[in-house]
Amino acid sequence: MNSRTIRLGEIPPQTGAEEHADIPRASVRRPVVLVVDDDEPLREALRLIFDHMFEVRLAGSGPDALSGLQRGTIDVAVVDLRMPGMSGIEFIERLRVIDPEVQTVILSGQNTFEMARKAVRLGVFDFLPKPFELQVLRLAVQQAARRRDWLRFERKREAALRLAALNGDAALHERHLLASITGEISDALAGITGGLEALEVDLGRATLPSSDQIQDWRREVATLARQAALCRRISKPPQTEVQSPPATVDAAPVFEDLRRLLRAHRGAKRHQLTVRPPSDPIHLRAHPVAVLRILSNLGRNALEACVAPHQVFVESWISTEPARLPESRPDEGCIVLRDTFDNRPPAVVVEVRDTGPGIPPALWRHLFVHPLTTKHDQGDVGLGLSVIRELVSTSRCALHLKTTPGVGTSAFLWIPAAVPDGHKPPPA
Repeated sequence: MNSRTIRLGEIPPQTGAEEHADIPRASVRRPVVLVVDDDEPLREALRLIFDHMFEVRLAGSGPDALSGLQRGTIDVAVVDLRMPGMSGIEFIERLRVIDPEVQTVILSGQNTFEMARKAVRLGVFDFLPKPFELQVLRLAVQQAARRRDWLRFERKREAALRLAALNGDAALHERHLLASITGEISDALAGITGGLEALEVDLGRATLPSSDQIQDWRREVATLARQAALCRRISKPPQTEVQSPPATVDAAPVFEDLRRLLRAHRGAKRHQLTVRPPSDPIHLRAHPVAVLRILSNLGRNALEACVAPHQVFVESWISTEPARLPESRPDEGCIVLRDTFDNRPPAVVVEVRDTGPGIPPALWRHLFVHPLTTKHDQGDVGLGLSVIRELVSTSRCALHLKTTPGVGTSAFLWIPAAVPDGHKPPPA
């Protein structure tokens, strides 16, 4: 009999079970070998040859073999090249779609260059001419089964490595999220501490308080209670999925909380800070805590853009037209986030602008890759957008960032809004 003439993807042959023991097996089950040949006596002969080593399945045609076949159900397919209805090449092409890791061995009475070229294109493991030596066929199927096990092991190993990398990224994100929440709460607590100190001074000076003084103290206590409640709300991490917007909420308390948070920031004492809410009544169609966290993070980063005194403006207005946001152009200092943006007017537009040094291009291109910080004492500048990006997505807002080195950075937040009952929308 003729020996094989074409060997594809060969693994070094083994002489016993002790060889190649270092290659892990995916499981203890017997490999499944599918024999596809229209010659029934040959199919039965191959069953006898492989039955003591493999689980053997037989099919007299390509369509019969493909019927009910699913990924992972077979390991090696021994396929006759010439069969009526569907050739061996056509069968292997369809098999590759179902399970690209199945190893195939072709049996053929034709040994031509064209057949070899097609076999290589399909990733066939081996190509044996008829008639073939039984020992050669047995060895080819054994090695094909081992290659299938190796591919399965490699796939599981790569999946484990990807999972480990994702876990590492998740841990890094959690640390950055915790740092962000800590910064926001520290500003709120600073406002509470300042309010308590001022209230303690007033109480110490009062002998017989007037009714006006009592009312002032009650308002101050209510404000401090609100700040404490804000700390509790901020401490809850945002949901990772896109949330359905709540019932519309008044924008005025959100901007009042924002003003208090930014005023309590230590940078507000050495920089010029201006906070202007919308001039007309408006309700937000977004989660107020998410909006507040986005704006407070942007404001804090603007205040921390550099040590030198600079100006920070938080200005707001109402837009009655759909947003016309540009395309992101990182090389030109422009980034736009709008993957879940509900672009139905009206909207509240908030610009957070600083007159700091701007963000260098080398860092601008990596704002979403690493949790950069704007803290000047750490040597890096950036927006730390890993948390802001998540909040923008979950609140269905849009964010347009642009920076000019030496001039400053601006962030435009578009917030879905609604005009409250009884009010007319402002002019466009």
